Amino acid sequence: MTDFLDWGASWLTEMSNEHASFTVTCSWTDDGVEKSETLLTNVTDEAGNVIRADVNVRVENSIFLFNRTEVESKSIPLVPGLRINWNGTLYELVKLGSRTKAYNDTYRNKVMVAAKHVDN
Repeated sequence: MTDFLDWGASWLTEMSNEHASFTVTCSWTDDGVEKSETLLTNVTDEAGNVIRADVNVRVENSIFLFNRTEVESKSIPLVPGLRINWNGTLYELVKLGSRTKAYNDTYRNKVMVAAKHVDN
């Protein structure tokens, strides 16, 4: 039965990547050096609604869901101050309650971060 659950979780991750994802650029400073990487993400608005279309939208607070393996392979530090550029709108990672990240599934395929709008 576990194999079916693993397969189902993997399938759901693949479908969210295929049907409700965007490419964003994350940037941060590491020992005085500016670094940036592109990531695939799913986005929800302030009300928790999944944003599915690539529209020019600006929400004050967003939840970005990244593929955990992609974040780890690119060594992106999910810490307050990380900047996320989504369609030319800049967001900055903030704490989600007492944490900077959380997982939205049992298998920890997607890592969630909260971000606030800081610039257009």
